[in-house]
Amino acid sequence: PDILAPQTVLFGWSHGGWSVLEFLSIVAGDDPEPNVAPPNIDISNLRAAFLYYPYCGISSLPDSANFPMHTKTVIFHGKKDVITDPRQCQALADTLRAGGGDVEFISLQKSGHWFDNHAVRSVYDADATQRPRTLVNQTLQSIRTN
Repeated sequence: PDILAPQTVLFGWSHGGWSVLEFLSIVAGDDPEPNVAPPNIDISNLRAAFLYYPYCGISSLPDSANFPMHTKTVIFHGKKDVITDPRQCQALADTLRAGGGDVEFISLQKSGHWFDNHAVRSVYDADATQRPRTLVNQTLQSIRTN
C-alpha cells in the first residue's frame, strides 16, 4: 500500500532485463506460455523500465502491439557483449519504437556484459557505468516532479 503507483519503475540486469521484457509483454496482453494465466496487474501507472544488457533473442520478442507504449523503456547494452547480443536488443528497440513505444537503446561502445559490476575489475567500465546512471537519475527526477 505504500507504493506510489504513478512513480513505479522496473529495473533488470541480464536475465532480469529479459524477465522485465517478458513481464511487460505478458501484462500488456501478449500471450503467456500455454496454460499460464497472465498476471492480473494494472500497469497503467508503470512509468519506466531500465534494462541492462538483457537477452533479446528468440522467445523474448514482445509484439509491439502488446507492449505498453506509455512506459519509457531504456536498454543499456555494451557493444562488446559476448553473452547477450546487442544487435538483437537494438533490433527489438527499433521494432518497439516503430510500433509507437517509448523505447531507447543506448549502445556503450567499449563495454561488454556486466560493465557496471565494480566488484569485477576485468569487466567494470566506470565511464560506461556513468552514462546509464545519469540517464536513470534524470528520468527518476522527472518522474518525481511530474
